[in-house]
Amino acid sequence: MFPITSPTYDPLTRLLDRAALIAYLAHDIEQAERKRTQVTLLLVTLDGLSRAYAALGQADGDQLLGDAADRLRKAVRSGDRVARWDETTFAVLLLDARGGAHVTAVAWRVRLACTTETRRDTDDVRLQARVGYARYPDDGVLPEALVAHATAALEAGSEEHLAHPWTADNTASTQPDAGGLRRRRGDIEQQQG
Repeated sequence: MFPITSPTYDPLTRLLDRAALIAYLAHDIEQAERKRTQVTLLLVTLDGLSRAYAALGQADGDQLLGDAADRLRKAVRSGDRVARWDETTFAVLLLDARGGAHVTAVAWRVRLACTTETRRDTDDVRLQARVGYARYPDDGVLPEALVAHATAALEAGSEEHLAHPWTADNTASTQPDAGGLRRRRGDIEQQQG
């Protein structure tokens, strides 16, 4: 049975809201368990959004947020689920993600899509996206575990965190490769083991 007969949406971004995404996450985990596939939860925080609202005002801040939501939606596959998680954070459910390299590539695309800079009068406003993610079943088998893992990754803000966090500044030279990410994770696992 499908978990939501009438999903709810955030009125500003026209994305699913948090409650709908959590219901879908539970459903998608059940499907992934049955099909022996993966589900990945990405949390995408827009650093600088509060400053953007202060500098631009409510209407222009809302427009900036709505534009970021549109770019995020276009950065993922049409079958993936995109939601507004809270005031400054989006969430993405990658269905049937094809391993760590694919997730890293999507995280990079999402981050680039949501990072933006605008200027109004004398104010430069920059939204810098940070991405933390967690994968079923590697990082947990319950929705709460994936949310906690992705949140910890997002808050850690460094590639060394075992929960697959990912941030970098907006240059191609800082894009992590999947092999480098695995090596760093392996190094940490060795240190902890």
